[in-house]
Amino acid sequence: TRKERRTRDDKRMAHIGFSDSSGMYEAVAFSEVLIQAGQLLDPGKSVVVSMATRWDGDDLKLQIVSVQGLNEAAAQTGAGLRIFIGDPKPLTSISERLKNQKGKGLVSLVFPVEKGEREVELELPGRYAVTPALKGAIKIVHGVREVEEV
Repeated sequence: TRKERRTRDDKRMAHIGFSDSSGMYEAVAFSEVLIQAGQLLDPGKSVVVSMATRWDGDDLKLQIVSVQGLNEAAAQTGAGLRIFIGDPKPLTSISERLKNQKGKGLVSLVFPVEKGEREVELELPGRYAVTPALKGAIKIVHGVREVEEV
């Protein structure tokens, strides 16, 4: 949820409601953050939020310091992917999805050898922006058995 209002000095502020698997939270966002975050704070968006905290009696008060979209934040972590394939058929589709995804993460292909008795892992050259969207796009490629984050 998002409820905006004006401060005493006529600047924008908002009370933003968040939820995740651990519960629901409310935080305040002042004008600078609202400008920086743009539409990222609209309901239904997946975001990574940095917050400042302070105690007001027995209540914990949260103030939003910065906001990033989930994909943008994930791309900056340097997380990588291991892509398990059974044969070379999905390589072209995987390559298409990795194209123009420059970032910090390493990506490797894992494939069976010696009639499936062993596996070989081959690290791809370059680094990639590993996001949930990229992981999902690779996961649905026909011939990809599994995709795991590393």
